[in-house]
Amino acid sequence: MIEFSNVSFGYPSKKGLARIFENLNFTIQDNEFFCLIGPSGCGKTTLLRNVAGFEHPTEGVILNNGKPIEGIDYKRAMVFQDDAVFPWMTVYKNVEYGLKVRGVPEDIRKEKAGYYIRLVGLEGYENALPKELSGGMRKRVDLARVLANEPDVLLMDEPFGALDAMTKESLQEKLVQIWNESKRTIFFITHDIEEALFLGDRVGLLHRLSDGGELTFYDIPFARPRDIYLKQEPEFQIMRRDLTEKFHKCGNRG
Repeated sequence: MIEFSNVSFGYPSKKGLARIFENLNFTIQDNEFFCLIGPSGCGKTTLLRNVAGFEHPTEGVILNNGKPIEGIDYKRAMVFQDDAVFPWMTVYKNVEYGLKVRGVPEDIRKEKAGYYIRLVGLEGYENALPKELSGGMRKRVDLARVLANEPDVLLMDEPFGALDAMTKESLQEKLVQIWNESKRTIFFITHDIEEALFLGDRVGLLHRLSDGGELTFYDIPFARPRDIYLKQEPEFQIMRRDLTEKFHKCGNRG
C-alpha cells in the first residue's frame, strides 16, 4: 500500500540542509496496522506528513499503490493529536463536512455520516456542539469525520496523546474494533510503547539521525481480536519491557 524507496528529508538552514532522516526503505502492507515509535526529534511526524502529501521527500520517493505521492488526497486521511473539529458545527455537520465539500449528494451524506457516528459510539449526540463534548468525544468526532470519507490509508499522529488514561484505553479498543471491521491501512505515530504493542501488527522503532537513523521492525505476535486485558498478560509485559529498553537505548545513545 505504502512503499518508501531511499526516502530522505531535510529542512533548509543557514548551514545547508538540516537532515531529519535518510535512506528509509520499507513497505506498509495493504490493511496493515503499522505503529511507529521513536525519541523526540527522530522525524516520526515529518515522515507521516510526507505520506499525507503535506511535505515532500528531499530525496527518494514514497509510493501509494505504486504511484508517487505528489500531494494531498482524501484517500490518505490524517487524524492529528489536537482537536480538529469545527467548534461552530454540530457533530453531524462536522462528520459530513468532507463529503459535502466533495459534492456527495445529501442523502448519501446523511447515510454515511449516520453510520460513522454510530460506529464511533456517538449516537444521540448528532446535534451537540463540540463545547458540549468531552475531549474523548471530540476525538471520536475527528475519527468519524475522517472515516466518513472512506480513505484507503488512515494516518494518525499521536491522536490519543492528550487524553486521560481511561479515555485513551477506551479509544484504543474502539479503534481496534473499527480497524477489525473496515480493514483499512493505518499508519499510527505514538510515544506510548504499550499503545503501539496493543494496536499494531508491526512496530517500527526509528532512531534519531544523530544516533544512526536506523529503523528497526518488530512483528507483534498477539492474536486478534484484542481487548484491553491483553496488556496484563505476561507475554505482553515481557515484550513491552524489551521494547522499552531498546527505545531508551536509541534515545540516549551518544
